[in-house]
Amino acid sequence: MATYRKRGKKWEYRIRYVDKTTGKKREISKGGFDSKKEATFHANERERQLFHGMDANTKKTLLSEYLIEWLETYKKGKVGQSTYILHKSNINKHIIPYFQNIKLADINKIEYQKFINHLINKGYSKRTVKIIHSTMSNSIKRAIDLEMIYKDFTNGILIAADRFNQHSKKENYLTKEQVSKLLNAAHKDKILYYTFIYTLVETGMRKGEATALEWDTNIDLDNKMIHIDRTINYHAYTPIGQKNNKDLIGKTKTYDSVRSITISDRLVSVLKTFKTYQNECKLKLGAKYDKTFDFVFTTTGKPLTKSTLKNVLDRILKNAELHQISVHGLRHTHAVLLLEAGVEMKYIQERLGHKSIEITSDIYSHVTPKVIQNEQSKYEAYVGQEFIF
Repeated sequence: MATYRKRGKKWEYRIRYVDKTTGKKREISKGGFDSKKEATFHANERERQLFHGMDANTKKTLLSEYLIEWLETYKKGKVGQSTYILHKSNINKHIIPYFQNIKLADINKIEYQKFINHLINKGYSKRTVKIIHSTMSNSIKRAIDLEMIYKDFTNGILIAADRFNQHSKKENYLTKEQVSKLLNAAHKDKILYYTFIYTLVETGMRKGEATALEWDTNIDLDNKMIHIDRTINYHAYTPIGQKNNKDLIGKTKTYDSVRSITISDRLVSVLKTFKTYQNECKLKLGAKYDKTFDFVFTTTGKPLTKSTLKNVLDRILKNAELHQISVHGLRHTHAVLLLEAGVEMKYIQERLGHKSIEITSDIYSHVTPKVIQNEQSKYEAYVGQEFIF
């Protein structure tokens, strides 16, 4: 028999029962209901499932079927477009191919741990494995809330650091000295690409945030500020052309990604020089210049595509005789340079537009040799001769 109580403005139920498998007394509870009537309804359903078994239809539900329903019902239109696409990619590329026709109710911790181990053995980075795990964990918590299953098999899973080859590839950032080489090589390339790369190195913006920038809306050269409040939805654009103007510009990754950042005099000069060149392109192309948006980083009016950015950066890095990094690596580079300069983590969080300082700290938990030396120098300068006797 369930018992009920009101906590604040919400109701909760509590059910005591004997586990048929172990013979031990158990207790479960759930709150957050707006009325006692609602709590009673859910308690009755839970008791029926506890004492008479899970609903037959729920038992038959495949994990793949549930994930597709979860994605369309709870994520589409309710999270940023890039987040939705990431969840969709994780589900279609990794989760469904592995579990295939396995039922949601048949998955346990051991089976799920095997899935995580499978991802690690395929050579994915720890961060990638965590992102895929986050999608699964998010969806399973909702399944529990919907009372489709009762235990979170994604909780307590091991993503062991020693399973990853920490030295299998170069770090996805450049040092201060390497940045100089990169920019020198970029300066010999097209002015559009030099300006884009310089901007990312100096601001740490995401590539989608940068490609979505418009002159009058986002750029304030007089006050040396860039206002970030949008991103490019790459799914709405192809090298052939736009699919839908309305969908091309989307919200930033999170609410905290909306921000204003200061820029250097040098970057102001670089942007002014490029704007003059862009105006010349407009005159030269005339009606062929796409004026739908007033994008900063373009010479045709159309936004830079992901493939173009990747190919350009790969080429310039090769010309500079530097190891390969991703376009996102330019964002990491900016953060590492800030760390090496001794900038506070809180400032880095706000400048990068991270939701919390924990995210920033987790991503940049590694330290470069220069940071280590800087910190040691600070310590030595602080204690001075105090410990000498």
